Amino acid sequence: MASSDKQYDVVIIGGGPAGLTAALYTARRNLSTVIISKDLGGQAATTSVIENYPGVGAIDGFELMKKFRDQAVSSGAEFKLGEVHKITQQAEDKFIVDYNTEQIETRSIILAFGLTPRSLNVPGEAELVGKGVTYSAAAVVDTLRGKTVAVIGGGNSAIESVNVLAAVAKQVYLVHRRDKFRAEAVLLETMAQCKNVTQVLNAQLKQIAGENNVTGIVVQQEGKAERTIVVDAVCINAGFMSKTNFLDGLVDMSEKHEVIVTADCRTSKTGIFAAGDVTTSNCKQVVVSAGEGCKAALACYTYLGTKDGKNVSVNQDWKVSSNEHFIRS
Repeated sequence: MASSDKQYDVVIIGGGPAGLTAALYTARRNLSTVIISKDLGGQAATTSVIENYPGVGAIDGFELMKKFRDQAVSSGAEFKLGEVHKITQQAEDKFIVDYNTEQIETRSIILAFGLTPRSLNVPGEAELVGKGVTYSAAAVVDTLRGKTVAVIGGGNSAIESVNVLAAVAKQVYLVHRRDKFRAEAVLLETMAQCKNVTQVLNAQLKQIAGENNVTGIVVQQEGKAERTIVVDAVCINAGFMSKTNFLDGLVDMSEKHEVIVTADCRTSKTGIFAAGDVTTSNCKQVVVSAGEGCKAALACYTYLGTKDGKNVSVNQDWKVSSNEHFIRS
């Protein structure tokens, strides 16, 4: 496993509303910040219309999440597509995060993921995440213009990916293990109009080929021999799952395997914070997750600043002038 020479102040695991908001706040406070996520936007990005985010009005979920990401990145945060497999604490303020086939060192961590895109665990998948394997077509669509892409799945997210990619890619292969789809009729009707989509049905994905980047996929259709399809990228849309097993023994969790947090988003492990759907918060809403991401970031900033001997307080943006009034500082 390759190690990164760069050390970060904060690693944020999850690229949904909580993680992206946390990154905005830590980056604006000059903490070196990286977001690691299997997709962009989490479940919020799969919502066709979000109508209750204050000040925005009706907006496509993925478009809103792109705005979150772009603002965080413009403030100095890095965004990496990948899946975290392990967190190891080496000292009080030194953690090693294993993701994909890489390792990264950080002084603190913010857990901010909800449900995670499901992996198929086929040979080549884990090694090529971020090198042609993606779980969010829209997140990388601009890099796939004129390319040949395979989409794996048969539900709404898979067919939406096909429709997004067909508009820019040279060729799209849709690989599905059945001969019928679970997607909504309107999505299937749109796909039927795409002339550059080839359906590979009753098929199992056996392998993703490539070394430094994806070069093809190996599939086997029912009653036929395995064959290789040359592609430049693979988008896996096999649903979502709750995946917190890599946190076992690291932070306290509830019976539902949600991370237990305090009011300011601290976990039982010093230096690790959590926000959003992964926590015991009862309100699973975009606006709530964003607010908790902010709280986690401020708590993290306070923790690191205190360790560094800086004059920080929990209320970085407000000071109390009396028992009744708050004044902007």
